[in-house]
Amino acid sequence: MYWNLDEYSEAKGSFLAEYYGYSEYSPARQASTASLYPMVEDVREVSRHVALAVGLEAQQSCVAERTSREELGRRITAQMWIPHYPRLKYKAQALK
Repeated sequence: MYWNLDEYSEAKGSFLAEYYGYSEYSPARQASTASLYPMVEDVREVSRHVALAVGLEAQQSCVAERTSREELGRRITAQMWIPHYPRLKYKAQALK
């Protein structure tokens, strides 16, 4: 297998940015017995934070277009999926 060390070092920076971005939301930072994983309710905020950290690292490594932090944040937010679920109406069924 061929390893391109230049590509590896760029990926290493992104993985570290992801790790540190994600770890900032770990409940275990506050209590050693708490979960390592953030609350499910925070997943969108955590995802945006991690994407921003990785995007900034990619810009610093010159593998992504340079923008301001605010512009990168706007672009990330614009690409995030927002779930929209239709409300279901149930009809009472007559018992026969």
